[in-house]
Amino acid sequence: MRLRFQERPWDLILTLVYAIAASAVILSFGQGVLWAILLVLFVPGYVVVAALFPGRGLSSRLRDLAERGERLLEAARSVGMEPKSYRSDLAFARNAAKSGLLSEAIAILEEGNERVRARLEDLGERESAEWKDILQPRNREGMVGRTIDWTERIALGFGLSIAIVSLVALLLNLTPGGIRLESIVVLLLLFTVLVGIVAIARRIQLPLEDRLEATIHVTWPEGPQATGLDKALTVVLAASIVVAGAVFAYVALTPRPTERFTQFYILDSTGGIDPDLYPTELNVSELGRVIIGIVNNESVRVRYTVRVDLVGFEVVRNLTTGVNETIERNRTTMPCVRCEVTLEDRRVWRQPFNFTIGAPGLWKVEFLLFRDGDFSKPYQNTLFLFVRVIPP
Repeated sequence: MRLRFQERPWDLILTLVYAIAASAVILSFGQGVLWAILLVLFVPGYVVVAALFPGRGLSSRLRDLAERGERLLEAARSVGMEPKSYRSDLAFARNAAKSGLLSEAIAILEEGNERVRARLEDLGERESAEWKDILQPRNREGMVGRTIDWTERIALGFGLSIAIVSLVALLLNLTPGGIRLESIVVLLLLFTVLVGIVAIARRIQLPLEDRLEATIHVTWPEGPQATGLDKALTVVLAASIVVAGAVFAYVALTPRPTERFTQFYILDSTGGIDPDLYPTELNVSELGRVIIGIVNNESVRVRYTVRVDLVGFEVVRNLTTGVNETIERNRTTMPCVRCEVTLEDRRVWRQPFNFTIGAPGLWKVEFLLFRDGDFSKPYQNTLFLFVRVIPP
């Protein structure tokens, strides 16, 4: 069975479609998937190899044979030999090459060159280096030109892909944005599409017969009838392949469990965590300022609501245990402007919060986070800040 790509470069077209589809999935969901690993390990290198080696090398081989034929023809004329049959071979070869039948043209030139070379040897081999080079038989494999087989293409595809991805990552690391999933996927996609278009253009310019093809030989076993053991082993092997395929499909299609959480924090007025800059001691009605921060790591879009409560409490001594206890006396909700936000996954939200306390004493400012409108209980642990208000 032979897979032909002569009329259309289907291998490159499918490679580009795969690269675009895999990149779109990664950019849409913000994370890689198992089946998209070829986008990094194989696809960029494969299009580079296809651009460098667009065909099977028949054109290069035909040119080498034609150049050697001209040299043989000059050598024949120098000894007074006029190979008329060889001129007919050249004419047939030219016509075959113009018709796109490169294999036929190569066969005609090989046969004609060999016949002229043999006649020149019969006339007596010259001792000069030039004659030795002309009369020396050429290895057919050495005249193929710039071409590689499928094994080399695949191996070079993997090797070049690793080198290309490493280079892309190095270049991104030098940019202000750094290495991010979106940037590296977009850059690899642009590289693959541009080089793939060049590879398609180069292959289309080749004669039809010289374009790439793949051959798969399928033969049926001949010989005595299979034994019961052979049949059993065949069934076991087939079942193993089916099970392995099912496991691979399950792993590829089932999303991997990831830890989901939300970061909820308060910073000082400068955006740091310096204890001396938090408003822990204020005068009556003096402005206190902190920054509220949220980071969404839930892998989905989440709607958050922040509520700030001012809690007044009193420290009393328990006569039974002899231990000081804190008793909440009152609780009021402080106004918080723009404290409701919807965040996409991996997004960060920060909002300054200003407050004042109009009575002296020890107060507790509590920051409560709720998710998706559920106010029955806080979604995260409550953050708090003790503030001592000094009387005038």
